[in-house]
Amino acid sequence: MYGTSETVNKYAATFAVDQPSLTIAIESLPNDRYSLIQPFMPRSLPAWLLDQQNTPQMMQLETGELIIPISSRGTVSEDLRGRVSLANPLQFVLQLRRSLAGLPILESNFHPQCSGKEFSLALIRGWSLEELESLEIVCSHVGLAYSALYWRQRLEQSRQQAALIARISRLLNSTLNPDEVVGRIVAELGYGLRCDRSILVDLRDDPVTILAVWDYPERRLLPLEGRQIYRTYWQNIIDMFMQGGASYLQMGVHDPQPDPLQDWMHSIEIMSVLLVPLFIQEEFLGQLC
Repeated sequence: MYGTSETVNKYAATFAVDQPSLTIAIESLPNDRYSLIQPFMPRSLPAWLLDQQNTPQMMQLETGELIIPISSRGTVSEDLRGRVSLANPLQFVLQLRRSLAGLPILESNFHPQCSGKEFSLALIRGWSLEELESLEIVCSHVGLAYSALYWRQRLEQSRQQAALIARISRLLNSTLNPDEVVGRIVAELGYGLRCDRSILVDLRDDPVTILAVWDYPERRLLPLEGRQIYRTYWQNIIDMFMQGGASYLQMGVHDPQPDPLQDWMHSIEIMSVLLVPLFIQEEFLGQLC
């Protein structure tokens, strides 16, 4: 979530990690007024936000704040198995609060002939119908802009994935020795997926053998030399692999009872890792981390 300092103090549990704050100039206000918009994690989702997920509609809270849903038309989602479905059209919810100091007090827009959507808008106090209609138009444009950016990002991701597959295919068909091919493929995957580190692990032996390592340039990572890891630590992961699954592990910083595998990952400062099983024909080899 993003909000002004006042909103953050009201709703935030913690600030969002690794998300920059935005300083926005509001040109329509005197003295070049600026507002600092901060990312934050809410303590809990308010009930009105949960209602908006089910039935998005413009509404006013008892506190007087105006709630405007922003939908993104035509957005679809894709799961890990490639199945595509229509995503929830609600993308954002804009929460506005206006100070009535110095402004004429606007009563309800209610009119006896109002019906349907007009009736719901007419119950909103402190905002004229013209203002509400203008806000709806602006938010509609925001939703369309988000859709355009979303599809542009998906197109760029597809282009990058196709280029990555092409580079790996060229390596597989090259005349390089097998060890060099494996090392370059691990590097291509790590760089292409924007990882801090990419590791190829042979899980057939005990202790486990690390076959190839690629580290992102200019990032200070703890070396893996001399860090033995035993196959028994990976047994739960191996069992999952043998059932046809992959695994994403996110390390708990304050986990009271970490297992040996998590201890090892903590020792090399891993906070999250994607584990992909590798098979040669039907024989299990290991994993790409």
